[in-house]
Amino acid sequence: MPHIFIYMKKRIGTALKYALAVFFIVFTPLVAVRKTAAKDDFPYETEKYEKVLTVWHVDTFEGGTGSRADFLTDRAIEFGRTEEGKGIHFLVVTHTVESLEKSLSDGKTPDMVSFGIGAGAVGGIAKSIPEISFSGGEVGKYCYAYPWCVGGYFLITKTEDKRLIDRLIVSQGVYNLPFSCFLTDDLPFEKKEIKEPMNAYSAFLSSTAAALLGTQRDIKRLETRGASFFAEPIKGFSDLIQYVAVTTGKEEDYKDCLSFAEYLISEKVQKQLVKIGMASAFYGIYDGGAMSALDIGEIGYTVSPFTEKNALLSLQSEPTDGKERAERIKNALKRL
Repeated sequence: MPHIFIYMKKRIGTALKYALAVFFIVFTPLVAVRKTAAKDDFPYETEKYEKVLTVWHVDTFEGGTGSRADFLTDRAIEFGRTEEGKGIHFLVVTHTVESLEKSLSDGKTPDMVSFGIGAGAVGGIAKSIPEISFSGGEVGKYCYAYPWCVGGYFLITKTEDKRLIDRLIVSQGVYNLPFSCFLTDDLPFEKKEIKEPMNAYSAFLSSTAAALLGTQRDIKRLETRGASFFAEPIKGFSDLIQYVAVTTGKEEDYKDCLSFAEYLISEKVQKQLVKIGMASAFYGIYDGGAMSALDIGEIGYTVSPFTEKNALLSLQSEPTDGKERAERIKNALKRL
């Protein structure tokens, strides 16, 4: 048997070299362009860092354009070049709400979590952090999360003359409560249709007399399409907020995680949110277009990011169905 192995090895040696060369040529570019890790991936050269910390990223609502996870990865690289972040790499790992809950139930704990409303399970591991001017991430007297990017609802029409509108199409994400806009703003539409985001956008495009209660994603879709439209931001409510929480179980890593969270809400990073079509909770970053009219300071209500998922799902119905349901939604809102 040993002789057979040596003989075969001699014959396939050259062919194997060529096969490996082709493999690396074909597959290496594909690996290089992927910025965000899968749940169990780690950087290929972790030895170049003194410390590698994990950030679990969970999308619970449509963004503006591009990937928020990739945006986070780019900011992590930038942070590693700063004096405070030297030698530290934050590995961004994407999760769904379900995989987040499963991993937490399995006893796994990340160092930080980037999440939106619907991932309330983060509340069980979030650490207290210094207070800031935005109170959305506060529970009682303590702050547990910072808003690193923000979206908003818009009343979108094809014409400025709203007298021609016969109905309102409402875009509702899996964990969002767009009908809360009716409790905080004067939206005089009796006929309403609730649809999933992409279906709502398509229905609006194909209609000649409908308005769309949409989000920043719809603004970007229409701009990319080159469509003519009018967009008026809803001032009273938004639950389209991406937070970051410090969740590390190691006391020695808390300071580094907090530094990265503070970096994410710094003016330098916040002004880069235009790259992904999102807004800032702290700065006006748009010079023109529909997004420039979105003033986060005028949003009076939101939903706590730590609200349980099932509680959100039970509220996803039109509040005008009855006073009791409307009252339940009012009680779930958090004043900013």
